[in-house]
Amino acid sequence: MIHADPSDRAPLGDLAVPAVTAHPDETLRAPANRMAQHDVTRLVVVTRGERPRVEDIISLRHLLAARRIDLHEEHHAERVLSLRPRRTPAPAPATS
Repeated sequence: MIHADPSDRAPLGDLAVPAVTAHPDETLRAPANRMAQHDVTRLVVVTRGERPRVEDIISLRHLLAARRIDLHEEHHAERVLSLRPRRTPAPAPATS
């Protein structure tokens, strides 16, 4: 619509392009792939069904924030798992 000719009297529906959407029940991977496929940085989040309802907008910034949290959790888990095992005391010599 931004690049439409002002003298063009076409109905608004003819100028509009369908929005690229996401659904609230999707993992973040699906909207991220859709953003890349359509070369957009925001998606409209809509409910599924006959009459979809707009729930929110998800942006590239949201995806990056979620990924940052995942990376932090992965790093924390790696640190916890890489702790040195406790040394067990040597067994006491047997007495006869």
